[in-house]
Amino acid sequence: LTDELLPQIGTEAKTVEEYKKEVKADLEKSNKESAETENMQKIWQALIENCVIDKYPEDKLEETISGIESEVSYIASMYNMEPAAFVEQYYGITPEDMAKNLIKQEYAIDLIVEKEKLELTNKEYEEGLKALAEQYGYEKVEEFEEEAGAETAKQMVLQNKVGDFLKENCKFVKAKDTDK
Repeated sequence: LTDELLPQIGTEAKTVEEYKKEVKADLEKSNKESAETENMQKIWQALIENCVIDKYPEDKLEETISGIESEVSYIASMYNMEPAAFVEQYYGITPEDMAKNLIKQEYAIDLIVEKEKLELTNKEYEEGLKALAEQYGYEKVEEFEEEAGAETAKQMVLQNKVGDFLKENCKFVKAKDTDK
């Protein structure tokens, strides 16, 4: 790699040294984001695993299962599969269990919001909405909000706020070896 080849690989760096620094910074940023995403997934998983719901409201469970199957129906049809079979094969979980996890997460979020008195300010909502729109590839925040629906968008921003709260207040501990 030489300074002369840099314009051909699509970088703004003028020297190989600048390019190496650019690549290093990109890799560090990517690694940090991956670690944060993985930690957040672990937090949500631990939360779900520690929530117990004695009886799921049948209408909510059916509605959630239907929503899951509806979301994957187009992709499932491309593989000539039924939505439920696609969910099981792709996600490794039944639509019913996935729906139960989503309901647990929703209830847990509601409970945390209530117990910790978390509220969204207008500024937090606008900033959160903007971040979500960018994350999902929308050029305009309004397009994202319209596509997702105002209530769903608000729930997504609130979920992220609860996630931030959990990140700040959770302690990671080494899992106990229970196979002995």
